[in-house]
Amino acid sequence: MLTVKNVSKKFGNTEVLKNVSFEIQRGEKVAIIGPNGIGKSTLLKIILAQLSADEGTFEWGFETHTSYFAQDHHEHLRGKISAYDWLYATAPHEPIGTIRGLLGRVLLSGDEALKQVTALSGGESARLLFARIMLEKRNVLILDEPTNHMDLEGVAALGDALKAFEGTVLVVSHYGILFPKLQLISWN
Repeated sequence: MLTVKNVSKKFGNTEVLKNVSFEIQRGEKVAIIGPNGIGKSTLLKIILAQLSADEGTFEWGFETHTSYFAQDHHEHLRGKISAYDWLYATAPHEPIGTIRGLLGRVLLSGDEALKQVTALSGGESARLLFARIMLEKRNVLILDEPTNHMDLEGVAALGDALKAFEGTVLVVSHYGILFPKLQLISWN
């Protein structure tokens, strides 16, 4: 489903990735765990073609459709628009009841759903982006530090949801203990 071969990346004289290789099979759920600043987010941006590798290759399998949760997700929430209107704009084909129900499931109902996206807290904005990911119905989830701004109950719920997800999951985090139900790759 995803093959990464000898990917390397430098920023100036700083090498953040060196000959990284791995393979993820369809349906696997993998968490890459390691400290901040070692290139985990850079790797995700490379395999999503948002950033070029200096060396190496990656290849996605046939019929692979990704949803991405960025660590710096606030930059995806701009403008003077409510959380409800933002989510509806990402999926205008969905019935209004579906949009409202999904906002309720991520605890953004009533007045919270009417807040401007720029006024949402870190946790609220993360939940709004998870609602969008649910609407996208893709078969691969790529999550960059998704537990930032979450309480322990939210982290546990995310872990359960990822385990139940029928597709492939790739998560990067610096907290391996938060993902006991996923295959862990320790990266130093």
